[in-house]
Amino acid sequence: MIGIMYLVLTCLLALNVSKDVINAFVVVNENVVESNINLAQKLNDIYNNFERNYEFNQIEVKPFWDKAKEARVLSDSMVDYITDIRYKLISESEGIPLDSAKVLSVIDIKKKDNNIIPTNFFLGNTDHGSSGVAKELKERIIEFRKNMLELVDPKNLDNVNLGLSTDGPYYNADGMEQNWETHFFYNTIVVADITLLNKLITDVHNAEFDVVNLLHKSIGQGDFKFDKIEARVLPKSNFIFIGDEYSAEIIVA
Repeated sequence: MIGIMYLVLTCLLALNVSKDVINAFVVVNENVVESNINLAQKLNDIYNNFERNYEFNQIEVKPFWDKAKEARVLSDSMVDYITDIRYKLISESEGIPLDSAKVLSVIDIKKKDNNIIPTNFFLGNTDHGSSGVAKELKERIIEFRKNMLELVDPKNLDNVNLGLSTDGPYYNADGMEQNWETHFFYNTIVVADITLLNKLITDVHNAEFDVVNLLHKSIGQGDFKFDKIEARVLPKSNFIFIGDEYSAEIIVA
């Protein structure tokens, strides 16, 4: 729902940069940030549950737990990277030190509607963004998806949907094809870019949750399953003479 609202606002942004559109982006951004907080708690819960299972049965759970911890490292690194971009964008747009940008609320940003500084920041001095931050961001997203998918058993790939696709195709308002960098960051305003960056963090957390949840469910998949037990008598000999002792093993099967 948040993603749809962002797309609607982006379309309105192409028509005009009214105060209402800017305020709407602020509201959507607040919802995205709140969603990220909830997702972080959801992830903590599944990691805690995963760790309890590991402590109970380390031999069986260890391979899956190790991959889950790797997923967390990959996700944390990606989130830190996107967060750093957000701070640098605010710093350059507002003309303030990076430390000040880290504590500045979106609602207090003075140049929310500025589109020149963020376009140069993300696309550099080219129309296609080959020399800006957007190109590196795209490459990091592609690498993150690749590394996360490598944690999933190939037979379970159909059960995971990471999102974060950068393949396109993407088109502008005139129907002309664009690359990912230009489509999302050309002529966009500061508050829209901040919202998009926070939404990317949401997508990263969702990808992390899907992978870790699948790893958790995969524990014991190769075990033999049964729904009935009974006593079985295994005699040590198939025949016995009169007067001999009869001996057998009794097992639960």
